Amino acid sequence: MYGGLAIFRCEPNLWDSKDKDRLPQSPGHSDSDRACPRSERRIEGIVFDVDGTLYHALPLRLGMTALLAAAMLTNPLTMMEKLKIIRCFRKAQEVLRSAGTASSGSCDRQILLAAKMAAVSSEMVTDVVSEWFYKRPLPLLPRCRRRGLQEVFRRLQGQGLTLGVFSDYPAEEKIEALGIAQWVSVLVSSCDPDVSGFKPHSTGFVTAAKKMGIDPERILYVGDRPEVDGKGAAAAGMEVAILDRGGLFSRDHSYPAVNSLKEIVEVVNRHG
Repeated sequence: MYGGLAIFRCEPNLWDSKDKDRLPQSPGHSDSDRACPRSERRIEGIVFDVDGTLYHALPLRLGMTALLAAAMLTNPLTMMEKLKIIRCFRKAQEVLRSAGTASSGSCDRQILLAAKMAAVSSEMVTDVVSEWFYKRPLPLLPRCRRRGLQEVFRRLQGQGLTLGVFSDYPAEEKIEALGIAQWVSVLVSSCDPDVSGFKPHSTGFVTAAKKMGIDPERILYVGDRPEVDGKGAAAAGMEVAILDRGGLFSRDHSYPAVNSLKEIVEVVNRHG
């Protein structure tokens, strides 16, 4: 059985000492901790964000845009209303995220707020979201998944790491569509009743750690948004790696960055 790996030691390419003042400060952590954060603690599990991390978001958006355009041609009036609901649903999540409300039922509140914004019933919002957020993207996901995704998950689990996902949206069907369900032990979403609030609220990260049976400080969280994934995971006490999409976050030194999911395996092997 796997005994854990000390992944993030003070290697120059990840945690150079000159970066210590740019690392997030946590209560009780000294300067030496920040210069070499939790180097003696072994990583036993990895939790992944889903959207934009396990698959490329841009090609999925383009595919969904094509589907919406085709639907618009056949039923323009109905689709105009659905597009308004989709925009309001997305906006509602960002409003709730910014509010930082710490209570369960985040997804229910999102639907209610979106219904109010769009001036439609919550049942209609639920139907549109089910179709266009949860069902329609599934056939497109296999073509959008990141290169080597299945091999990365297979290798990480083979090295004894417990793997999980935490997303703001329910992810079970996406994980199935991406072909990695067999390697994922824990799935958590902000819609779960035991999760209070959307990312970066820390309860979802803590819930994932509890379900994995691993201390948060022994978990690495891999996401693509420093201000959401990085902030929330760090607040929960997890190590963080940000998937740097084409250098978009190259100037954000708050968290270590990787250029591909394959680098996670390389880091594990390097420090095993």
